[in-house]
Amino acid sequence: MNILMHSYTYRGYSLERAFRKAKEFGYDGMELSTVHFDFFNLDEEIKRLDDMQNKYELPIITADFPANFISSDESMRESVDILRKAIPLLKKLGVRILNGGIGPLAGKEPSDFSQGGSAIATEEHYERAIKGLKELVPILEENNLLLTLEIHMNTLHDTASSAKRIIDEVNSHLVLANLDLGNMYATPHAEEPIKAIEILGDRLGYIHLKNCRKIADRYDYTFALEDGDIDYFRALSFIYGKGYKGDICIEYCGLGDPTPRAKKDILYLKDILNELKGGQK
Repeated sequence: MNILMHSYTYRGYSLERAFRKAKEFGYDGMELSTVHFDFFNLDEEIKRLDDMQNKYELPIITADFPANFISSDESMRESVDILRKAIPLLKKLGVRILNGGIGPLAGKEPSDFSQGGSAIATEEHYERAIKGLKELVPILEENNLLLTLEIHMNTLHDTASSAKRIIDEVNSHLVLANLDLGNMYATPHAEEPIKAIEILGDRLGYIHLKNCRKIADRYDYTFALEDGDIDYFRALSFIYGKGYKGDICIEYCGLGDPTPRAKKDILYLKDILNELKGGQK
């Protein structure tokens, strides 16, 4: 089980600073956010990214991908074609996981997540998503690359149930869910943590950790993992008990200098994992 730092933690800063701090704080690898590389010009980006991971001896294990499978047949076809070209390049870089979403689906008020995602999805949205992902399975298999759908507000897969529906239809061990309880906390129609974990079962392939607090009707992500409303000891205890052995990525999404959070969060997570390994619950 690797503990990764999401480079989005250092959005607004250089990718080199993200790598430098991740190495300093003892992370095992990186998830590369699209704020730090041009997904659509990977041919030109690969050498820079490879030089970075070699310099810091810290592998890029996960790379984010942008896509839109759901708004039209044309957008789905374009996204599939782009990903088909990107997957072999990312494999050469050493990437093992592609993480992302299959298109935005917001309501009239995008900041009101109760109005978006699976709450307004049509069967056509699901059909396009499933068809496009099925078309990617052969090249995922050829490159032994895992694609995870991040459970994220204002997407078709904003709940464990909707993500599992898509993944079950695709029916490949290389298309799984990324459980992000922080995103789900701000999505009114998403499940509670334990229920979400039960629903996903063996369709869980990756985990994001971030925390937040609900203040009035607003969700504030400017909190360390140990300080927010989500009880991560309880959630990880349940996940650990189910036998999960995949990677975990810490992603700070709040305001201010991310360094104190990035330093503190990995220590908190390691304390939890050490306690769980000792069988104390």
